[in-house]
Amino acid sequence: MKKTGLSKIKLFAKDSAWSIAALCLMNAVLQFLLYPILRQVLGQDGFGEVQYLLGIISIIAVTIGSSVNYAHIVSSTRGGVHNTDSLVWLIGMSVLMLPVCFGVLWLSNMYVSLGRFLLFWTLTVMTVWRYFGDVEYRLTTNYRGYFLYYLFISLGYAGGVLLYRATGLWELMILPGECLGILFVALNGRVLRFDCAFDGTRFCGYMNSTVSLTASHLLGSVVLSGDRLVLQNAVNSEAVTVYYVSSLIGKTMALLTTPLNSVIIGHLVKREERLRGSQFLKLSLLGLLVAAVMTGVTVAGSYVVIPLLYPDDFEQATSLFLLANAAQVIYFTSNILMVVLIRYLKAVYQVVINTVYMGVFFAVSVAATLWFGLTGFAVALLITNAVRYAFVTALGVYKLDRTAGTDEGGQADDD
Repeated sequence: MKKTGLSKIKLFAKDSAWSIAALCLMNAVLQFLLYPILRQVLGQDGFGEVQYLLGIISIIAVTIGSSVNYAHIVSSTRGGVHNTDSLVWLIGMSVLMLPVCFGVLWLSNMYVSLGRFLLFWTLTVMTVWRYFGDVEYRLTTNYRGYFLYYLFISLGYAGGVLLYRATGLWELMILPGECLGILFVALNGRVLRFDCAFDGTRFCGYMNSTVSLTASHLLGSVVLSGDRLVLQNAVNSEAVTVYYVSSLIGKTMALLTTPLNSVIIGHLVKREERLRGSQFLKLSLLGLLVAAVMTGVTVAGSYVVIPLLYPDDFEQATSLFLLANAAQVIYFTSNILMVVLIRYLKAVYQVVINTVYMGVFFAVSVAATLWFGLTGFAVALLITNAVRYAFVTALGVYKLDRTAGTDEGGQADDD
């Protein structure tokens, strides 16, 4: 039994290493190559506007791409996964994004020429499909393939720098990476291939799971990019840049939870034993300890990295290093707890958590920003994420014990 337990730990560590290395590579290219170039060329104001638009793309891509990704995995646990259902849904969402993207640009008083609008829409659609694409490797727990997937995306980003230098279009700096990743999955995987005829009844059942997950991811991703939404509209684009720089190391750490969560959910799907509330509480307390350590690491790292990448913004960002990075660390730690709950509880609880989260975020952050500016926003986001962590912990401890031995246990994301 000990040997079996040790082998499971080794497998988990190996999978985690491959997946974290994959996203580290991609984000290293983004954070250390692409974004500093954009900041240098566009200045503080222009870079803030681009980060605002990238925040909108992130909201849409995480909401749609990640929800279909998780729905595909959930369907596989019931033996009824069909590529056709996911692909039809994604195609429909891609068409729906045409008016959404136009509305975003128009309401933001940014460029609305036909060419730039179509380019923005194309980047948004490709990012959505890229978020879905890694399900190919999560389903099979093929984390070497997961690494290669993100390697090709990273190569595409690096090549995009040349396109940006030649055209001046920032979308073309990112678009090649998204397209190359999708092409890699299409050529080497199966998930982007229709595998059966469309069936309306089956598709309706698929939608029941997907809509719940979409609502949950929308709520969470709005707050994840909420700094850009609030600061762009309540202060200005320069404030977007300053907060982005001050929270950069923390956000980079937060992004690493995506591959880690992929490994966790992949292994939990195979786990038959129920998780008890007391076990979840211990996991939450351990998470707080890890969060404290990681906050120290991210703050120290900020003093090393930010002067190199964003020297012009370093002085303004310094005072926010602790607040901004602590908020991000607490957020990604609570995300790990959320992934565990997804496996054992119905999707409606995820929606409840993120609804409360978004309500607290906007109620606190908007008021704090209007009254106290950028520092007020940083304090508000830290409070919001701490409330989310406490709520996730309390709900998990309460519900995991109550659902033990019931039909709800093990039926994550039903209804």
